[in-house]
Amino acid sequence: MNTVDNNPLKNAEMTLEDDYDSIDGIINNGSKKESEEKLQEEQKSVKAKIREHEEKIKSFFREPKKIRRPSLCRDGD
Repeated sequence: MNTVDNNPLKNAEMTLEDDYDSIDGIINNGSKKESEEKLQEEQKSVKAKIREHEEKIKSFFREPKKIRRPSLCRDGD
């Protein structure tokens, strides 16, 4: 038995792919590092958006500042 795959398209893809996990019939799907880095950036931006949203929510529930208004009744008159 011949253990070498004689499929020329698969062999061509194996020479051009960045990693062997991407052998699927589409040449050069891109490296996993790029996609992992992009995913990490998206996760960071999502966390930042969540923090911003939390701050907005907190601002709605903060106690209003008490305004001192002059009394309508005079004391001592």
